[in-house]
Amino acid sequence: MAMAGEIGVLPRGDFQRFLDTLSSKGYRIVGPTVRDGSVMWETIQAVSDLPIGWHDHQEPGRYRLAQTGSKDIFGVVHGPQSLKPFAFTPREPLVQIERSKDGFTTRSTLPQSEKVAIIGARACDLAGLAIQDQMFLQGEYQDPYYATRREGLFIIAVNCTRALQTCFCASMETGPRAKHGFDLVLTEVDDSLLIEAGSEAGRDLLSNLSLSTGSDQLSAEAATRIEACAQSQVRRLDHSRLPQALYDAHEHPRWDDVAGRCLACTNCTMVCPTCFCHTVEET
Repeated sequence: MAMAGEIGVLPRGDFQRFLDTLSSKGYRIVGPTVRDGSVMWETIQAVSDLPIGWHDHQEPGRYRLAQTGSKDIFGVVHGPQSLKPFAFTPREPLVQIERSKDGFTTRSTLPQSEKVAIIGARACDLAGLAIQDQMFLQGEYQDPYYATRREGLFIIAVNCTRALQTCFCASMETGPRAKHGFDLVLTEVDDSLLIEAGSEAGRDLLSNLSLSTGSDQLSAEAATRIEACAQSQVRRLDHSRLPQALYDAHEHPRWDDVAGRCLACTNCTMVCPTCFCHTVEET
């Protein structure tokens, strides 16, 4: 049996047992599903809900799904959604105030805590969520709304073994291997899933699965595929000069061009995994 700190191996055919174990722990399971020609986060119950055999093809201005006929569970690299909405919702009440004969009464609007297990998060998702954590959880003040949702998340990441033409995580040093920010991380290698814990909650669940320990050969093959994924990325971003470049372009006319076309729909705010912009309104 895989011990703490070791990598367990789950046969791909036993993945439903993994989902059942999560359910027995009281988690609502969220995973990637095929819907309307794309892959979206949805509540799932069975392995068949996952995009088995599907691969995504992405390049500038193009997004397509194709059924390969394979048994790959996590062949789809990424859909259009990030993890942010699970902790930072697009809209929510902050406080409710009612007038009474004695003055004013305030009501708590904190969300109810919910245990949510998210399967299929990628290293880039974790990097984006880390920015949200830094903004809303670190420092002198914490956002209790964000913290309540974040504490209920159990994140099961997946290491990438194939890259899209739009991927550039290797140059940002944030992927394709997930290094932190997860409870469990999976690597799909042929008919096996290598599982490694990244938190105490992850180690607890891993021990409940009673998996065999992964061989050195299987771990080496997983590492080889992850490295090949990194090397295959065609996009690169030199982030060493990026902060200064943004400061230097603070008054660039490009911003006026973007502002002139802005409809104030806030879609950019909602879709960006790192943006923490928000506004507060009294209604």
